[in-house]
Amino acid sequence: MELLPYITKKGKAVEDYVHSYYSKDSYMALYNTLIMSINGSQQWEKTNQTAIKPPAYTRQPGRPRKLRIKGAEERINKTGKKWLGRQGMQMRCSICGSTGHNKTTHHRNLPQKEKPLSRGKGRPRKISNQDLAIAADEAKATARVRRKLAYARAKAAAATAKKVALNASQPIAAETAGIGLRASKRQRT
Repeated sequence: MELLPYITKKGKAVEDYVHSYYSKDSYMALYNTLIMSINGSQQWEKTNQTAIKPPAYTRQPGRPRKLRIKGAEERINKTGKKWLGRQGMQMRCSICGSTGHNKTTHHRNLPQKEKPLSRGKGRPRKISNQDLAIAADEAKATARVRRKLAYARAKAAAATAKKVALNASQPIAAETAGIGLRASKRQRT
């Protein structure tokens, strides 16, 4: 059945713009001689070679599946309704309501807090344009940190002094063991 040429508004046929390679006649001429019929396996030539066998079955590790993995269009929930996974959906945070993260990763998307100026050892630096209340709070915080550090150093020094005193009062185990060996040798001779 031949197709009638489609006439455009200007009076020209669409076939005038398409190459003859895409016509039905050229398609039939192209595949007319290439596709040959194949003899069945009963007519194949017999050889002395051993027949090719399929690969041996090896049991895969783990418990075998009872159900096959269904495609996205086949998924059905317990009530019998079809459903699709969340693939391709945009995440929404339940805390702030913005997209791109959820409540688990909400803390990563918060703006960073300004860090207080770190102070080195010695007298604190005076900042002229800072509010006096903020400066007083920072001074209290640094004093608290210094007290904690001093307490930790004193505790560590007391622990080392206690160890030194304990070691000085007890005789060394190696020396006492050596004395015992010498005494036992003397008794034998």
